[in-house]
Amino acid sequence: MLMGTNLLLFWLLLPDIAHCIRVNAVAPGPIWTPLIPATFPKMTLAKWQTSAPLGAGQPSEVATCFVFLASEDGSYYTGQVLHPNGGMPVNS
Repeated sequence: MLMGTNLLLFWLLLPDIAHCIRVNAVAPGPIWTPLIPATFPKMTLAKWQTSAPLGAGQPSEVATCFVFLASEDGSYYTGQVLHPNGGMPVNS
């Protein structure tokens, strides 16, 4: 899945790089939202909450990635995937 995301980013990036259009992505790990307890069985939910070393994250912890990429601080980033994932290995 990650390789496909990287290839898609590269494909989207090429035509627009001459126009200073940046293409980036955010690929979060387990994030706690109201939909999670409504869609997971209790046994699966307990395992899901501990699937990352730091546990499930909050939406506000992922939002900062989007804010960074949209800000002047992220102006030199292009073709990158940020991984707010609580310590999960990226390619596992």
